[in-house]
Amino acid sequence: MLCIYLKSFEGRRMSRFRIAFFSIILLLFFICPDSILKSQPADDESTSSRGSAVTEIETLEKEKAVDIPGTGMKSDPAGEGAIEGAGDDIGTSTVNPEFIRLKENRLRVLQKAAPGAVSYFSGDLPPDQIIGIAVTEIDGDGTRGLVLLTTGSMEVFQFSWGGKIERLWEGKFTNRFPSRGTAASVFSSLHQAKKIVFVSVNKFSKSLAYRWENGRIVKAGRANGSFVDAIASKGINLLSEYGNGIISFSGKDTHFINTSGEKPEKSGFPIDVDYFSGCILRWMDESVELARVAVVTEEGKINVYQGPGKPDAVSAGVYGGELACAGTKQNEYLLTTTNSETDDAIVLLEVKNDSISEIWRSSQLGGAVTNLATGDFDGDGRLEVIGALRKTEGLYAIFRLLPGYPEKQ
Repeated sequence: MLCIYLKSFEGRRMSRFRIAFFSIILLLFFICPDSILKSQPADDESTSSRGSAVTEIETLEKEKAVDIPGTGMKSDPAGEGAIEGAGDDIGTSTVNPEFIRLKENRLRVLQKAAPGAVSYFSGDLPPDQIIGIAVTEIDGDGTRGLVLLTTGSMEVFQFSWGGKIERLWEGKFTNRFPSRGTAASVFSSLHQAKKIVFVSVNKFSKSLAYRWENGRIVKAGRANGSFVDAIASKGINLLSEYGNGIISFSGKDTHFINTSGEKPEKSGFPIDVDYFSGCILRWMDESVELARVAVVTEEGKINVYQGPGKPDAVSAGVYGGELACAGTKQNEYLLTTTNSETDDAIVLLEVKNDSISEIWRSSQLGGAVTNLATGDFDGDGRLEVIGALRKTEGLYAIFRLLPGYPEKQ
């Protein structure tokens, strides 16, 4: 473009100074506006320098076939889904060739769980460190399965007969994440009535969004921020920021995104501490001031907040870094772990007003609990725990446990 501009001056007497002057003007015209636009904040005062969380969640569908520069994610050239790697290389994805047979074995409801009894799923688990676990629908009839995020892959499993989990799909990272210093979360939620799996890793500034379609993972787009928790049935999402290489969430950047309506709505929920994990105890559409959130702080304390600011309740004891909410209409329960790091137990806490009390503890599990997810898998109305356990020899197991809830809830 610059060459064309200068060519128009052939045959005219132009000094080198004038040519240089007009060249600089032209370069500023073509370069500066884009740079200026990128540096201008959006109208939404809550927008960070990385862009509007609301805008980027709104455009999930539009970005499903678009590569995302700077995140290491590229769409699968065969259209068979997308996977995010630690570098710019494209990961490989595979649908289990026995998919039809597997579907015949698929369980919608699991065997009834006994309170306090721990069961372990058998199956071919990924060899890498598990850094995220989520429950998501894998059939249109509400049948649920598991999404496992590891340092080397993302994989989808179904529940099958005989206490098995069977792999339906896997996407391998070309470059693995390091075992140390990597923090991640994976949650299933709603966006415009569609079920989306959001993946957040502290190595990336954006969360990645996927859909489960026809037995495979398909890229849906990205969202600003990192996911802390989600109420999938309501489209209520709790987000924050990891920070560059930081394994804890930022308290001051904590906020809600409500994706239940036509347009996502963002509500700030800044709190006074950074934290390893958190969950939504209660959400009220009337005001974010009525929302209740629990977090595990970097010191291992559990804080409960009603509205942003300072905690309304703080635990007396110190616990592990995992946390899940398991409340009912009448009671507020929290599920966490001990902080042994080698022989954890699951702990059930009850929140009443400004107090947090331990009401039940499981037997020791023989390893460190690295991830927790909850769901009613046997249809009895009580939330169970499915977790990833790193055993002392470095191997992983997936366990299921019904906590010892009080008989009258």
